[in-house]
Amino acid sequence: MQNILLLYQPPKMYPDWIVNKSAKNKHGIINRLYTYFNHLAIVKANPRTADYCLQNTLDNAVTEFEESAEFHVVLLADEFDNKYSSYFSSFKKVQSRSEFESEVKERIYGVDIVVLLYPDSIGQGFEQIEKIVTREKKKLYALNGRKRFFELTPDILKSLKIRRIFEKYFALEIITSFLFPFFSIPYFVYEFCTRKLYQRTFRKSLAYDSRQSVLTEEIEDTSVINQIKTYWSSRPQTYGAEDGKPVYRDEDGTMVSVELGDNEFFEKVDSTFYKWNKPLHREINGEIIPFGKIFNYEDYKDKNVLEIGCGMGTMAMNWAQRGALVSAVDLNPVAVEQTKKRFAMKNIPGNIKQVDARKLPFNENYFNYVYSWGVLHHSPNIKKSMKEIHRVLAPGGRVGLMLYHRNSLLFRYMVEYTEGFLHFENHFLSQVELASRYGDGAREEGNPYTFPVTKKEILQEIMPGFKNVRFKLFGTELEGILFFLCLRYNKYIPLPLIKSYARRFGWSMWIEAEK
Repeated sequence: MQNILLLYQPPKMYPDWIVNKSAKNKHGIINRLYTYFNHLAIVKANPRTADYCLQNTLDNAVTEFEESAEFHVVLLADEFDNKYSSYFSSFKKVQSRSEFESEVKERIYGVDIVVLLYPDSIGQGFEQIEKIVTREKKKLYALNGRKRFFELTPDILKSLKIRRIFEKYFALEIITSFLFPFFSIPYFVYEFCTRKLYQRTFRKSLAYDSRQSVLTEEIEDTSVINQIKTYWSSRPQTYGAEDGKPVYRDEDGTMVSVELGDNEFFEKVDSTFYKWNKPLHREINGEIIPFGKIFNYEDYKDKNVLEIGCGMGTMAMNWAQRGALVSAVDLNPVAVEQTKKRFAMKNIPGNIKQVDARKLPFNENYFNYVYSWGVLHHSPNIKKSMKEIHRVLAPGGRVGLMLYHRNSLLFRYMVEYTEGFLHFENHFLSQVELASRYGDGAREEGNPYTFPVTKKEILQEIMPGFKNVRFKLFGTELEGILFFLCLRYNKYIPLPLIKSYARRFGWSMWIEAEK
């Protein structure tokens, strides 16, 4: 019978002397710097609670070993659910790190295997425990806060050490913060001078290697479609403070819970969604036209308009109220139900259906305009969906799509660098899996399927049958990213410069084309 020792402690980003120095310097610069960087580090590391890690152990680590094994837990945590203690052969809670290390040294001789329960992904603060275990030549594993179970070989430990240094000392961010002021002025001038040339180049671009495309990973698996439907049904696009829940934060900071499907709910959905996309609205004679900068409502009065992925029905409602003959579809039954409720409450006509975009139940050449906002990149076969859109679109009809942009700061920094490299996820996930796990819902558990695309993929693979393909990039997320990349002075970056970066490196890509 194997004896397995499970060890948990909270993440420890900085040495004790820094913490102690900060405590003695309550109103000084040391304390302010520590508070600032510790906040950034914890947000970036996204650690899990003791309860989460113990549940994760029961769900994952226990299944990796034979059923006859005995599991012994040593836990350093202030708060946890005592119900977990009954699932293990022994369970001990300690009060301090020194006591924790002493307990490990005492127990290490009587166990065969040690499993470290990292609350984060790379075990910040576990260095001393790892030294104790490896010195005694015990077999060592980790189960981290991303639900990854792996053996801590010497090579893996060396790799984690490098990542810990990069994360703890903000290596990339400090370099970026230092270079940003010197790089910004020449970049702004370059971007301003080449803006039109850059747009023309992409419209005419033919040099493209499809072997480098994530689209080669498209799949037809029905189980994936069911996972997508289940995931978004359990997390409808409420735009709430909690993912998928009708809970909102008022301006004074208080949390307000509303009933899904009532009038107040739709008002909260709309106001939050509009606020997120404020730069896209147009003001005419004192009236705010939602998304008036990308939608020409006047051109489609009494004409057939289709929305693919209607969510809670905000955009479809705007089109219907401005005279369009609206059809709206969604794979998610909750979205369809809520959009129907909205239309009934507003007493506006609309054809709302639960439909897979790869099999649209409409006649050929029927719609004058088809649009989709942030939906089709969650489809495991976007090319088939685009063929359907092309089929139902009338000759001369137009299409508008918002898809995630792979060559964006969000993907390259937050997904590929922070999660892929720093948090060791590229050891387990492909590029598409990284995007799925960390593109939407990253602080929870991601979603079943997401892939951001590039402009060249749009032109060559996704929309080859369309003409006059045009692109715009929106970067409403950039301020949050610059909060990390430019550290203390991100709030002083001029808005024109942020817009300049958004035009090249924004996460949301708006595509317009004609049939």
